[in-house]
Amino acid sequence: MHLHSILWFGLGVAVTTYFYRRIMGPTAVAGLAVLLFALDDAHGFPVAWIANRNGVISFCLGMITLFYFVQWRQTKQRRARNLALLCFGLTLLAAEAGVAALPYLVAYLLILDRETIANRVRALAPFLLIFLLWLAIHRLLGYGERGTGLYLDPLSAPLYFLRSIVERVPILLLSQWALPPAGLYAYLPVSYQQGWWVLAVIVVGGIAYALGRALRHDRIARFWAIGMGLALIVACTSQPGERLLWFVGIGGMGLLAQWMAKLWHTVRTSAVRSMRRRFAWSTLLALGLIHFIHAPIFLSREARLMAAGATIAQAIDSLPVDEAFRMQTAVVVNEPLFFYSSYALPARSIEAKPFPLRLRHLVSTFNAIEITRPSANQLLIRPQGGFLVEGARLARAPTMPIALAGAPWARFELTDMIVEVTSIDEQGQPNAALFTFAMPLEDPAIRWLTWDQATGKFVDFPLPAIGATIKLPPLVEF
Repeated sequence: MHLHSILWFGLGVAVTTYFYRRIMGPTAVAGLAVLLFALDDAHGFPVAWIANRNGVISFCLGMITLFYFVQWRQTKQRRARNLALLCFGLTLLAAEAGVAALPYLVAYLLILDRETIANRVRALAPFLLIFLLWLAIHRLLGYGERGTGLYLDPLSAPLYFLRSIVERVPILLLSQWALPPAGLYAYLPVSYQQGWWVLAVIVVGGIAYALGRALRHDRIARFWAIGMGLALIVACTSQPGERLLWFVGIGGMGLLAQWMAKLWHTVRTSAVRSMRRRFAWSTLLALGLIHFIHAPIFLSREARLMAAGATIAQAIDSLPVDEAFRMQTAVVVNEPLFFYSSYALPARSIEAKPFPLRLRHLVSTFNAIEITRPSANQLLIRPQGGFLVEGARLARAPTMPIALAGAPWARFELTDMIVEVTSIDEQGQPNAALFTFAMPLEDPAIRWLTWDQATGKFVDFPLPAIGATIKLPPLVEF
């Protein structure tokens, strides 16, 4: 299965090579763009993640779409147009991310196409029709996100999506052109995220200014910039991460290659001791270190992140194995990522090992937690930063504040437990909740567990005495 993903990626890079040649000609700059794209460490994780195979296939089909579209516009071959239409439909069927191929069609018709405006509109129309047909079927069949904070539907929450564009575009661009990887952003405290965003705005703004001065009269550079910019808007529909940068990287690396070629020309033609030459040298050196030293190393590292499966397996193996576990409710007080224990039920079933009758997650966070026990069958929990942070955002969208009949609380009833939100923040997100169980907490029908960061395993959770308060330290110190 990994070989299949690598082959799809290789085919995508091969088609990208021909696409760059179509746009920039068989030049060294086109070759540099391909090299930058192929070595981009953003591709390590999405290629190695087997469940993301559809994303790799969608990227590959999207690049075939772009190649044949440009060939059609340059040669007027009807066969090329038909293949472009077919592959565009297929890239949408492979993954929603295939929508990001459409921005490059728009950018090409706006900037590089030589036909009349009416002809350009007619050229784009069948692709828009395919997109709208796909979108209608997509909605009719009930596909797409519902109520999660990891994905955004621009049509159902347009204002929140606009705010997300402002937040996420600098983070994604910084990851594309420099570092650090965007995937870390969502797992940091808010204060760190704010600092990261400010840094991203400054760095990306500086790069954009330098690029604008160097390439302002270059039509191909404007094509890359518009295609990349529109693809970034599509990428903002999900939490920042490298797997969103497939199509963003096409324009990003095209722009970067042209800029590096311009810098090299400045180095060769400027006076030896001039400030302009020194700036060009230092910028080239920085870009070279990032994209030809750092990127290949981290490409391998990002691919190995999928070895996290071993970490999950270790976590699952640390769960109880006695037969009594089969008739107990496993209550996980805290774990860094809730799928550590979520995967336990199918994994244990496959391996014919004991798994619990029920599984309850109370908190999933890296932050510190305050736990108070008001009575024999209750726990009041206050996680630092609230409940819906990091990966737990998957559970509820920020556009769905918790409030019933105008009151700042909510109540959720399960078969053996009632959860009452006792406090919310200014965004309507829960930051304190009372968990009431149907039996005393010491009842043998409940197995209490929590996460030990030092060993990467689940361990027994010692219940506090009635009326007492304990604090669990953060799993990661920031």
